[in-house]
Amino acid sequence: NVMLRIVGIVLAALPIGVVCLVAPTMAETFADQGVEERLRQIALFLVTVLAGLLTYTLVVLPLVVLCVGRNPIRHLQAVLPALLTALSTSSSSGTLPLSMKNVRERAGVSERITNFV
Repeated sequence: NVMLRIVGIVLAALPIGVVCLVAPTMAETFADQGVEERLRQIALFLVTVLAGLLTYTLVVLPLVVLCVGRNPIRHLQAVLPALLTALSTSSSSGTLPLSMKNVRERAGVSERITNFV
């Protein structure tokens, strides 16, 4: 439980840290090149990442869940908090504790199996 709390605190502060790390590089890049072109490149990257994540969440994951004989909508509802955390942080190690908690408490996976990780 202590480790889960520590990871939760770190994840809460993570967006601020990322902005602080990226800000100097972004400022330098925007100063060297046109703002419009850089914003267009960032928007294209953002759309590409979101399209990939949505494809995984709405197509690939339900197909896998169907193959093991579970209801994809119920499973998606059970793991949605973990998926949203993964989407916002891009950190599998930060999402792992939340994923384990969700599948144990919301998806009905036994504690023995979730602790195997």
